[in-house]
Amino acid sequence: MLYRKKLTVEAEQFDASETMIKKYKIDISSSKARYFKQLHIYLLPNNHGGTNHLQLGNWILTNSKGEHFVVEDSTFRKKYELVD
Repeated sequence: MLYRKKLTVEAEQFDASETMIKKYKIDISSSKARYFKQLHIYLLPNNHGGTNHLQLGNWILTNSKGEHFVVEDSTFRKKYELVD
């Protein structure tokens, strides 16, 4: 038999607004490298002392421990549905 664990998470779609950058303490780096499609590179700090690359349109998920995770838009839309 198969069982699915249902999780409820808080999520916000990243829009690069100043409000979100301050709220999540996102680091912004500028890049002139050709392999980056965007001018700015957004880095979301994680709880392990590192950072996660964040792109416009990605989702920032916050679990019950207050940890933040980055999920691509297409993956988020397949796995999550809005809770009323």
